[in-house]
Amino acid sequence: MNLENPQFIQTGALKEAIDNQKLEKENTDNTVEKEESKEKREVIDWAKKAISLWHDQINPDYIFLTESGAIPHGFLLKEAWKNAFPEEGQPIFYRIDPSASHPEVGDYEKEYEKFFKKRITEDSPKIIIFDEGACGTDGVSLEKITIPSQKTISGFIKGMSGTSVDMATNEVSEGLRKINKDDSEIFASRGTPWNFKEGTNQPKNGSSRPTSRLFGVGKTSSHRSRTPDECLVTSKLLEKLVKNGEFTFAGRIVKHPEQKKNAMEWIEQLKKVGAEAGEEVRKEIEKNKK
Repeated sequence: MNLENPQFIQTGALKEAIDNQKLEKENTDNTVEKEESKEKREVIDWAKKAISLWHDQINPDYIFLTESGAIPHGFLLKEAWKNAFPEEGQPIFYRIDPSASHPEVGDYEKEYEKFFKKRITEDSPKIIIFDEGACGTDGVSLEKITIPSQKTISGFIKGMSGTSVDMATNEVSEGLRKINKDDSEIFASRGTPWNFKEGTNQPKNGSSRPTSRLFGVGKTSSHRSRTPDECLVTSKLLEKLVKNGEFTFAGRIVKHPEQKKNAMEWIEQLKKVGAEAGEEVRKEIEKNKK
């Protein structure tokens, strides 16, 4: 529609057409705003449920997030926890890639010891291993894991629908055994808000993720495409890191410029939403005390 057409000007229909276009835009904006508000509410409710479950049932010392999809949840949940329980100690969040391996790393026993000795200092620690993924109507699950100290686990963990938690539990269990923390308690948890978008611009191919699989790049149960940053991880880079003694069971902070920019923006959003969720939990706790 050409609003500059003389016909509209002469008949006085120009103002009416412009008003209609404004009204249409306002209706569209209101619809988008309501949808965004609904999605944000779902994320807040999920975060409240997750930290309340973890806090009341376990009160963990450490939380391991599986690379790389679960890492953004960590920013959300850490901020929520901090605001919900400000007078209490906070669990320490770590990252772990359940698929990390490299053919040139011969002494994994030593690598387990080095990685976990640096991170686990508490006696008889309580540890939650979290992997993102839908998990029933409640949106978050929690299960205590009892496994022998060995390098392999046959089958899946009961109640879990994927392999990431299974593999990460194996890594953590073996690491704790190597540093003589056999009295540790390990719990597996899965879940995610239904509307957990990767940044406001919703880029494709997971390009808002703040970390990347490194030694586990390309090894994923979902067979998803590599992120732009993961495409920068070459076999030569991995060989160089191993040669320099820099093998790690965690991923890496992204280097790809665009992905890094998107990730930083998304992290700030997650922290704000997490703070809101935690504040709501804190107020509910105070209200119940009265």
